[in-house]
Amino acid sequence: MKKTTVLRNLLKGDKIVVAPGAYDCVSAKVIEQAGFPVVYVTGYGLEASVLGAPDVGFLSFSEILDRANKISSAVSVPVILDAEAGFGGPIQVIRAVKEFEKAGIAGIHIEDQTMPKKCGSFATKAILPIPEAVAKIKAALDARTDPDFLIIARTDADIISVEEIIERSNRYLEAGADMIFPLLYNIVIKLKPAQKIELYNRLPNQIKGPALLILSYWDPLITVREVQAAGYKLVIYPVFTLFAATKAIMDAVNELKTTGTPSGYFEKNPGLISSPEFMEFIGLPHVLEIEKKYGVK
Repeated sequence: MKKTTVLRNLLKGDKIVVAPGAYDCVSAKVIEQAGFPVVYVTGYGLEASVLGAPDVGFLSFSEILDRANKISSAVSVPVILDAEAGFGGPIQVIRAVKEFEKAGIAGIHIEDQTMPKKCGSFATKAILPIPEAVAKIKAALDARTDPDFLIIARTDADIISVEEIIERSNRYLEAGADMIFPLLYNIVIKLKPAQKIELYNRLPNQIKGPALLILSYWDPLITVREVQAAGYKLVIYPVFTLFAATKAIMDAVNELKTTGTPSGYFEKNPGLISSPEFMEFIGLPHVLEIEKKYGVK
């Protein structure tokens, strides 16, 4: 079954789909091995892992396409990709959709930011007029050749108001978007915990179609079960894997710098993966079996 169809079937089910964020092939394989049915590829994480840069639109379309293709090829589960602001206007969106389909991506989200785009948490970002954003959504829909390829419309109207988020979400659904991604960061950071939960619960009732929720590890107010009860179909956790890995690397290299050997880090963290375990995880036994089949010494 095509990965696009697998993703569609998952979203039609009664259980919410949980997609942790990957930023490279190893993190994607870890997510798959843990049993998650979908991998989410974060633009924030790609900017950081490919360039060591913040999420301000440095990566080109071809760089994102190349990394997306590699990540999708590394796992057997569907991959949803952050397709930024579509890399331009409707013409560029058309090419992007066609290329991401060919790369094996199961779905993308396109935001209504102006170009060059910025990280969604930035209050200095700007958004397109609704008709221009709608035109890009329609171009994406027209471009796909696989009807199961998922087109998610993201609105960054959190710099305006909740009402603007709801208005844009419903306009994008009317244009044909399969799902809505209402970014909320610049609103929820100003809210008290109870107000956040109220907003999380309010949106699915006022958005007239499927919606996803983005959550961060530092906001444990709502669990996956509660997200499902609120009415969302998909929840993504984009960057906690990147932050966890970065902190682990920091601690390990600081141990080497301080003591002259990294062994202390592993003593403090028993149970970390060994070299043989990593080789098995990364697929060496399968490669050796292929070599054996073809008589490679």
